[in-house]
Amino acid sequence: MNKKIAKTLSALLLVTAIAVTQIPASDVEAVAPSSDFEMDGTKLMKYSGTAEVVSVPDGVKIIGEEAFVGNDNLIKVTIGDDVESIGYRAFADCDNLRTITVGDGVEEIETAAFSNNKELVNVTLGANVKKLGSGVFAGCSQLKDLSISEDNSYLFYSNGILYDDEQTKVYALMPAFEKGAYTLPGTVAEIAAYAFWGNPYLEKVTLGSGLNEVPAYAFSNCLNLKEVEIPLTIRGIGAKAFEDCVNLAKVTLPDSIAQISDSA
Repeated sequence: MNKKIAKTLSALLLVTAIAVTQIPASDVEAVAPSSDFEMDGTKLMKYSGTAEVVSVPDGVKIIGEEAFVGNDNLIKVTIGDDVESIGYRAFADCDNLRTITVGDGVEEIETAAFSNNKELVNVTLGANVKKLGSGVFAGCSQLKDLSISEDNSYLFYSNGILYDDEQTKVYALMPAFEKGAYTLPGTVAEIAAYAFWGNPYLEKVTLGSGLNEVPAYAFSNCLNLKEVEIPLTIRGIGAKAFEDCVNLAKVTLPDSIAQISDSA
């Protein structure tokens, strides 16, 4: 090999080596060993790995309850299009989890699936998510916003609140969304338990005339909630609906109220 060619080749190899070292570690998605995933058929029962970036393997249809719970190594999770259901508390209490991408195959996310993830800031929901349990994002104290696939015709997101497509049900107010006052649309007939849980910016809520109940834990731990207006249609207020709302000073109760939980 002549000296000129050798010199050129050495320079190219040096440039390539430098470029590789400049790729951020967080963008390199290493494949977790299959031994890290405990399976029962197509159901993922438990993930026991230590990877920071994890993609759920192809062929997994169901992510079982508490499958990733308490895994503090996780920073980013990608849930592929094969997955159809995410179980109860599947990704709860993962202290360093920041990013979750839910694929287009997922139809159901069960209660508290992503709860108490203190670092969670990026959530993307796929095209077919149509059913969410209560408190899916409760306790995610830095989550200000989320993204929904433009092809999703089942959910509607506006001003920090996630609804069903016709705005008849409130699933969740993002825990860190910064808005002080809400007047819920008259179309809302149901509020999920824990829907407004822990939002520190919420100060006033006017409930819509489509509601007949304030469910358990709906507004609990909203430390700066000061005023609530409850319409004539409301018949009951559930357990701990306003628990730890320490600044609540004014509640308008209609004569129609038939039942108020002792711990409301």
